[in-house]
Amino acid sequence: MIEDLMRLYEANKLKSGLWKSDIFVRDKQNVAAALRILQPEVRECLSEWNKDRSQAIRVYLKVGHNMLRAYTDENLTVKERSKLAWSSVCFVRLWKAWVEMSNYPIESSFISLQTYNDIVLAGHSLILKTNFCMLDMLDICGRIAKLDELKLKEPPVVSRTSWPEFVEDEILSGIKEAEKEVLKTIEGLGMLPLLAAGNILRLDDSGDILYINPGIEALADIRDASSIPRSNAFDREEGGEENGDVDDDDDPRHCHLFQKGTCKYANPAFKAPKTTHWIGCDYPGCDNWFHESCLNLKFSTDSERETYAFVCTSHGNVKGMEQYKDLVAATASDISMMEEDEQNEGTFHLKRRRRFNYGEKTSAASQCSVPPNYVEYDGEFYHIAEFFFVSSAGKSV
Repeated sequence: MIEDLMRLYEANKLKSGLWKSDIFVRDKQNVAAALRILQPEVRECLSEWNKDRSQAIRVYLKVGHNMLRAYTDENLTVKERSKLAWSSVCFVRLWKAWVEMSNYPIESSFISLQTYNDIVLAGHSLILKTNFCMLDMLDICGRIAKLDELKLKEPPVVSRTSWPEFVEDEILSGIKEAEKEVLKTIEGLGMLPLLAAGNILRLDDSGDILYINPGIEALADIRDASSIPRSNAFDREEGGEENGDVDDDDDPRHCHLFQKGTCKYANPAFKAPKTTHWIGCDYPGCDNWFHESCLNLKFSTDSERETYAFVCTSHGNVKGMEQYKDLVAATASDISMMEEDEQNEGTFHLKRRRRFNYGEKTSAASQCSVPPNYVEYDGEFYHIAEFFFVSSAGKSV
């Protein structure tokens, strides 16, 4: 990845807006360098250089830019801000699962776990703040404005930005759009087969991609395991019935994979856990049961086990199931994160400032009387994210 950025810097110094110190890093805490690398112009230059080869790094930069915008862009709706934050959270979760399914070492093939946790926490925190804190601040702003209006003979003529009546619906809508966008991105990166094998995503017969187990860390492995010889203790057991009824609930012959010869319990060398956990197929009318161990499933809590969704590979039409009707599904008409960038290619300003201050305000306040997400108090405009408290003297603190 760093080699691609080095080539980009040498070939497009002006258009990319990058500095040499951004690529040949000496200060790993250089915030300004990180901000420059995350800008859309860098992804556009990478796409012009080699669209296919740079796809993964462009997605990575897009994920970082989405989280940056979610926290710093002052002119976003609740839905837009939720979508940006959640797209970053959703992608890094699926990325981490894909790395684990690929059996790559997580320490060297993924971002640091500290960074991963920071992204997940930042996304959740922003959405929770949008749902609760923003409403509280708007209520405070409204009360102050009404008190000031009582002091005036005539109310001021100021158009105020409106807050959505159903904030939770806006947040959920943004989250669903983010997940659809990420699912299409995952498909474009070629990560879908392994994540489907891990029972996190599911490719329906219609071609739709279903997010069957969102937010669950447990990974399954429903790929056909390597064949295990059927000559085992159960076949040789005197009086044993290979295909007949079995009274013992924990008998391995109940496992659907036992008939295929891939049940781990059929291998004499397998060390079974103290407690045998089973998982059944959720498809209506399907009686297939599996050992959790045979699917490599490990749940951290009982509640995670209870909420886990599982449909065996014998069934393709999962989207039509009643219990899965509310699952997010990405269709052929949905676009990926990169397709959104491609639609905006050529619209970026080439003469972007080479230096800017972190957290600097945009010029949106000069474009309309009351910009989105702003409130007016005492003739002054305040962004809602900065309007935490107004003193009795009328100064923001």
